[in-house]
Amino acid sequence: MTTDGYYCAGELLKIVRISYRQLDYWTKAGLAHPANANRTKRGRFRLYSPTDVLALKVAKRLMDAGVTLMRVKRAIKYLRRKAISTENPLAQYTLIANGKQILVLTDDTGKLIDVTEGGQLVFAMALVREAKELATAGLLNEAGRLNARKRVDILC
Repeated sequence: MTTDGYYCAGELLKIVRISYRQLDYWTKAGLAHPANANRTKRGRFRLYSPTDVLALKVAKRLMDAGVTLMRVKRAIKYLRRKAISTENPLAQYTLIANGKQILVLTDDTGKLIDVTEGGQLVFAMALVREAKELATAGLLNEAGRLNARKRVDILC
C-alpha cells in the first residue's frame, strides 16, 4: 500500500488473486476505478482505493460462484449508489448469491433486495414462529408433520 492508502496493481493482484489481464478487463468493465486513471500514461502505475480492492474481491467470489460479470457489475454499481457509509461503502452489506441472483440481506428482518434487478424487494420468511404455533395448537406431531385427522379441519 502506498503512503496515501492506495494499492498498486501488483499488490491488488496478490490480494484479490486474479491475473493482470483480469484486472485490466474488470477495470475497463467498470468494476474498479483507478484513482489516477485520468493521469495514467503509458508506463505509469494505476492506483486502486481500498473500496476498489473490496469490490474486486467481491466480484471474484461472486464470479467463482457462477454469477456473470454483467450481473456482478450491475450489483456493485447498485450497492455503491445506495451505500450509507462513505468510508467503505461495500463493507456494510451481506450478500447472498445463487449463480443468477445477488441478494442483499437488509437490517429489516424478512427483507432481501435483489441488486441484479435494480433493487427489487424479495420477501423472505422464517417458518419457526409458524411451526411453533402449529405445534402449540396440537397440529404437528413429534416428527414435525401435520396430524392426519387435523388436516381436514385446517383446510376447511
